[in-house]
Amino acid sequence: MFRITLIIIAFFNISFESFSEDRINPTPYLKLLESAKGPGAKWRRQAFSAFVGKEYPLNVEKLKSAEAETAINIKEFEPIDAIQAIVQHAKNTRVVILNEAHHVSFHRVFALEVAKALKKIGYSYVSLEAFVPKDLDKFVLSGVPSSNLGINIMDPEYSNFLRLSHELGYKFLAHNQWENRPHYNSIREAQELGPAEKVRELLINDSDAKVFIVVSSDRAKEFGYISDDEQSNNTAWFAEHLRTILNEDILTIDQVSGTKGLSSTSNLFDLLSPKLTLDTTAFQNTSGGFMVSDEYLDTVDMTIFHPEEITHVSESGRPVWLSKQKHLKEIEINLSEYKDQFPLLVQAYLSKELDHEYGAEVSLPVDQFFLETDHSSSLNMYLLPGHYTILLENKDGTRFVFNQNITVRN
Repeated sequence: MFRITLIIIAFFNISFESFSEDRINPTPYLKLLESAKGPGAKWRRQAFSAFVGKEYPLNVEKLKSAEAETAINIKEFEPIDAIQAIVQHAKNTRVVILNEAHHVSFHRVFALEVAKALKKIGYSYVSLEAFVPKDLDKFVLSGVPSSNLGINIMDPEYSNFLRLSHELGYKFLAHNQWENRPHYNSIREAQELGPAEKVRELLINDSDAKVFIVVSSDRAKEFGYISDDEQSNNTAWFAEHLRTILNEDILTIDQVSGTKGLSSTSNLFDLLSPKLTLDTTAFQNTSGGFMVSDEYLDTVDMTIFHPEEITHVSESGRPVWLSKQKHLKEIEINLSEYKDQFPLLVQAYLSKELDHEYGAEVSLPVDQFFLETDHSSSLNMYLLPGHYTILLENKDGTRFVFNQNITVRN
């Protein structure tokens, strides 16, 4: 990854006269953080914290695997690059489903790598559980993501996933069936069967389509029933519904239990850790089958394992993995003159997106970080190529424009 150490690259001047006061209203980010309190709010608090750069390792109390012994005989498996393993299997399917944890931004980074690889073998659609149908048509036309697309899209790594998937030429599907809930017997059925029927409809209408689908944790399970609440009525998960109604093989991938600290089922991750020398790793046996964690055993086709490093945080408070992303460039911003405004939410917006019809209220930053103390007068941000406007927001919700403009070159 190329690092830019200049504070300012003044190749491009931006006029802020076009920003009326209502176009730089306080963002919802700090409000979301404030709202995620009390019993039952743990996961929302972790997800919203990730949105503002307080990534996963800062949000879990302990990063340790369970003490139970794994049932997997790891001696039967050899490591293989995860993308290679996925492509190997995906060539023979029309559907790839990858799970994610809502509070782990790196899962969206890996999803982008999967999308890049699948595009090369004919995959044409991205379908996200996170999508809300509102404004999806606008995004398809403009390539500019907004918070109207769904609350999880507000994670910068999710909005970057969308920007770059759009550049790759993907089409997009919102498979959640919120508008058709009355047509199903329960909320759970609407959440699981409804999306499966939406994907099937797409594949019927476009016989050449191949779909990459990103869902939350257990919705990638092809087998097993939901039995955790009264609404479930033993309803199957989304992936099982889809496999059944398509009557064909689909590829289901678990990355959640392959992330340090997210599986409490066994000590599998700790045993594999010495072998996790690649960026992300799958494990294959001599019969061609892939390892699946104890937690997802017999429910998905493979578990891929991320190196423990993705849970590490640099001295600046930023995740270590950010500095290794080839599509992002590191920019150092000097904030010394704003120290009296701390804590500060620092947001980097593509200027062309702020000039879009959304303005600064629902446009989404390429990167942002919540600086809680003035321990440092500088901040490293990780940006896509383009011209940027940096917006700052203090704890009172006052929002103002950073006094310099930044251009990031390819």
